[in-house]
Amino acid sequence: MQFVTLAKAAPGRAKELFGGGLGQLNTLASQHGIQIQVAMITYGQYDLVTVWSAPDQATANRFLRAVAETGLLVTDTMLAVPAESF
Repeated sequence: MQFVTLAKAAPGRAKELFGGGLGQLNTLASQHGIQIQVAMITYGQYDLVTVWSAPDQATANRFLRAVAETGLLVTDTMLAVPAESF
């Protein structure tokens, strides 16, 4: 399963996020069996866009819950499917 997450630094947490928090998020991904295909810093409404995959919905849910518990990000995550399979 593939996902796209649009994320903003939580209020007051940008310095922490960009000063080491991204490494913490990568560690969480690895611990939960998540593969991050693309991670990009963006300018505008969102600070970070990631494309990632999980073996199943339950794994994705556990990962997203762990990310939320860090308090670093406010996220909007969408299930993504390749255009050619649509």
